[in-house]
Amino acid sequence: MIFGDRDRALFDAYGCLEETGTSNTTYLETHYLRYRTTLSFLSLTHPLKILELGAAPPFAFTAMLADRFPGSEIAIAYNSDGVSVRYFDSFLQNGRVELRSKDPRFRNVSLETCRFNAERDIWPLDTASFDLVLSMEILEHLLWDPCFMFRECHRVLKPQGHFVVTTPNVARLEGVLFSLLNRSPYSFGPYSPYGPYGRHNREYAPHELRLLGESSGFATEQITTYDVYPIHSDLSIARRALAELNDDLTLRNQNIFYKGLKSDAAFQSYPEALYEYDVPEHNAIIRVLRYDNHVSKGGAIRISAEVVNTGRYEWNNTGADATNLGVQLLDSDHGVLKLDFIRASLPRRLQPGGSAVLEFTVPDPGLGGTFCLKLDMVHEGVCWFSTSPRGGQWFADAPGVIARPVILTIL
Repeated sequence: MIFGDRDRALFDAYGCLEETGTSNTTYLETHYLRYRTTLSFLSLTHPLKILELGAAPPFAFTAMLADRFPGSEIAIAYNSDGVSVRYFDSFLQNGRVELRSKDPRFRNVSLETCRFNAERDIWPLDTASFDLVLSMEILEHLLWDPCFMFRECHRVLKPQGHFVVTTPNVARLEGVLFSLLNRSPYSFGPYSPYGPYGRHNREYAPHELRLLGESSGFATEQITTYDVYPIHSDLSIARRALAELNDDLTLRNQNIFYKGLKSDAAFQSYPEALYEYDVPEHNAIIRVLRYDNHVSKGGAIRISAEVVNTGRYEWNNTGADATNLGVQLLDSDHGVLKLDFIRASLPRRLQPGGSAVLEFTVPDPGLGGTFCLKLDMVHEGVCWFSTSPRGGQWFADAPGVIARPVILTIL
């Protein structure tokens, strides 16, 4: 693929093609059409606040994004595994990535950065803070819980914000052909030296992205597929095999392009077609915003916490079936001293997908040393979320199967 004139100048300006070998140039030539197709698919106005998941050096697409949406704030996120951290951190300057332009036609770009595991960690980002979240070629690498990624994306997006996902299409014509030839339909399936996230752990069909989005509060605004890489196979056999099915061949191209619109729809249960284990009936994300790490004798600990209802049922804030934020008292080794130490009430009812910030105080337990507080949701008469049985003991540590309580250490 030959770069367009402006993009060639852009890559030169930011040093995207500078390298000791040819890997950067080869990679950009391979993926350039996908980059251009993604930008065309966005069809959004600017300026925006944008989060790009999985951005990676040499930041060529990020530079294209900044050029397409001048004046936008762009944050880039990368995985918190050791391989990614060692590689990515070498490009940081005071926690940011600085793209310095050698060409006056392009501005210097300063990028906020954050690192987290998108399917396991609570994202260290404020609720309703982005207009657009981009997940390019991330979904197929996930191991555990794509719904968690979709639901955290829903949380950090502003109302009517967009989530754009690109991912290989396992149902593409080439995949059909490979299956007929008794070969794997994956576009990229080899085991990787870069750890469990280095390979494609699961590739998706287009309707599965609709399932993930609509179960996580997104309206499907657009879903389509495009060919974005060279085709080296004769696909006539695959077309003939599909001819009698009256198949929609527009969904048989190489890559899926999904655009979800954050809606007011409640979260639904996890898609049964994608999850074998039992889906949580009650589940939550708890995110501590501020707290006192020290407490004087006889004083109180002030805590501000955000809670998100990621289960299937509405949380009432009053009555016999109310859901509250529960605080358990632990010793310094996390042993339970008092299971039900204090409760904090919700300010309002919360539908699935809804969130609220709670401001409350916890009294000094009078232990005279270091202790811990465990924050968890509790539904009256039913369960503490993190201890309620779901999925069986085999899945005790699986993301999405258990709630995510928070433990604070108080000195």
